[in-house]
Amino acid sequence: MPRARGASRLAFDFLGKEVADWWLTGGGGYHAHLAARRTSTENAMIALRDLRFLLVPVGIASAWHFRDRALVTHVTASHSATSGPERLPALVGTWRVTKFCSNDSTGHLSEPYGPHPTGYFVYAPGGQLSIQAMRTPPVRPFAGGDDQPTDTERRTLLRAYFGYYGTYTVTSDSTVVHHVQGGTIPSYIGTDQARQYQIRGDTLTIGGSRTTWPCRELIRVGE
Repeated sequence: MPRARGASRLAFDFLGKEVADWWLTGGGGYHAHLAARRTSTENAMIALRDLRFLLVPVGIASAWHFRDRALVTHVTASHSATSGPERLPALVGTWRVTKFCSNDSTGHLSEPYGPHPTGYFVYAPGGQLSIQAMRTPPVRPFAGGDDQPTDTERRTLLRAYFGYYGTYTVTSDSTVVHHVQGGTIPSYIGTDQARQYQIRGDTLTIGGSRTTWPCRELIRVGE
């Protein structure tokens, strides 16, 4: 009997004192009587058999525990993989000017930079803005040098080029606000200039009013 107890005690060490003591007493009398009539080898075999049945619920619980942990890990990893960075507005990128017109107070449309203007509108991912447009062919060099234009040359330059910079806010899928910080148009500096826009494929139409949309076009040339 001492050997059977040794084998049993080894088998039940991790189950705790209460469970081990209950089993070693044969479960309350009758089982202790039967255990006394068995050999130590038989008792050791029965101890291992009973241990197997006692461990089944433990094994099932452990399996569910690890399954749940694996499921949580999988869901977390899937969320991380699919969430990714925030999607940028479609307006973000570099756009090359291909058409540019203006309308006066009477609604008359004109092409201040000619039929083939050049320039870029840049909407940077970080919110920075750069707007430039120029007549082609460009203004000829000043007769007295770049630092000494005549009054006529200054007026010609002002009519042939404009630009400003600042930041921007996309308020909807059809409206952007230019927050102007500096440029060649004094009345724009320090103001917010709202512009309606539309994107179709790689073509951007943009203007202060829809009347200028047909003749204000830009082509996407970069992100």
